[in-house]
Amino acid sequence: MNDGVEVTLIAIDGKGHWHSNDPNGVNSTQELWNFFKLHQLNQHSVPVENRNYFIRYESTVGENLWDRQAIYTLPKALEKGAKYTLTMKVRTSADCAELGFWPIWNASDHKNQWGGSDDVQYLAAYHVEAGDWKTLTWNFTANFTLDTFQFVFGKYGGTLDIDDMVLVKEGTSENLIANADFSARNIQGWSTNWNGPSYYLANDAYQSTGITQPSVVAQPSQQDDAYYTLQGVRVSHPTSGIFIHKGRKIVMK
Repeated sequence: MNDGVEVTLIAIDGKGHWHSNDPNGVNSTQELWNFFKLHQLNQHSVPVENRNYFIRYESTVGENLWDRQAIYTLPKALEKGAKYTLTMKVRTSADCAELGFWPIWNASDHKNQWGGSDDVQYLAAYHVEAGDWKTLTWNFTANFTLDTFQFVFGKYGGTLDIDDMVLVKEGTSENLIANADFSARNIQGWSTNWNGPSYYLANDAYQSTGITQPSVVAQPSQQDDAYYTLQGVRVSHPTSGIFIHKGRKIVMK
């Protein structure tokens, strides 16, 4: 390179060019940085794939309806005596003869013979046909300070998907379910009973890719630090009795 000769090093149509009279200009990273910062190249946007997130339970057939449960712990306990409406979408891979809704007050001191809360409501069960999403609705009055929702399907074998939960107190419009559509991409608040089905965060895009493993998986042994009765009922504050804890049978006196 001859001294005093201007050399165009980089030229971009419609954007400008970077040149230098400095024989060492080719190695000037600061000049290059300033040029590209001033003339940013247009980049093709990467298309964002729309995904519908939901929670999936993979169930095998049990002996009793309560053998397989999808459990949701409410962010705040319900008001005793108040009226509520719960709606949610479900989808099953096979016909589910009975999907029951048993809200419970786990923190109650009123215990049954197995040490679990005896303050539970048994609401009407639905028959869910396999195929597309179905919308289920329950209207109920909270007979207790309900803090946990139990969806029971112990005699069903297949996948159960849950999405778009809406819980509204009569006379209000606030949805009392956190992350109701799973758009936050987590399944906090969800669990299952002891020896219950595996469950994980899933999405329709994941299903279409053919990937065999979901991004978030929770196996029963990893779900939580909860205690369960021998009947598989989750107990928040166990007292005396026989319980299942982390896969082991323990006796509390």
